[in-house]
Formats: sequence, C-alpha cells, structure tokens
Amino acid sequence: MDNHLIGIMGGLGHIGLIQAACLAKLGYKTVACDQKSISRKELLDGVLPFYEPGLAGLVKETVKNGYLTFTSRVEDLEDCNFIFICVGTPSLLSGETDTS
Repeated sequence: MDNHLIGIMGGLGHIGLIQAACLAKLGYKTVACDQKSISRKELLDGVLPFYEPGLAGLVKETVKNGYLTFTSRVEDLEDCNFIFICVGTPSLLSGETDTS
C-alpha cells in the first residue's frame, strides 16, 4: 500500500472499530482514537466491546503487524492524511434516524 496514514475518530463501536480493522487489513496504517471508556489495553489484547464474527482475530493480526494502533489522544491523529469520524447516530421516537 502507499504511505497514507488513516485516522478513525469518535468511536470504536460497530462502525469505527470494524472500519479501522478492515483498513488496516487492506494495508493502510490506521490510528483509531476513542476518548471514551474503551480500554486501549483491552483492545490490544483482543477484548472487544461487542461481538462481530472474525473481528477479534482481525484486530489482533493488524495490531501485531503494526498496521493498527489505538489511542485516546486526538493529537495522535495530526499526521493522518485522512480521518473518518465515526459517531453514534441517535434515533427519534418514531425509529427514524435523527441527523439533526
């Protein structure tokens, strides 16, 4: 792959963590940032906050080969060429997505 550094910011849940691991698997150096409760140590040990088939192994593999790193510091994204913002989208009482 090229030398692009990709950042994932805002949440390492169902969207952010999967996107980070998949980009790392494709060969992109990826920095995943979450300032909330997800433990960097747990992620590095392959302990995920939810179950997705194959994801734990993918995270372990890409961390081990150096393509995926985790941080809680926004400053660690300064050198990224691209940053994806992955945040939760609340629902309205009707069940529709609240994009306000």
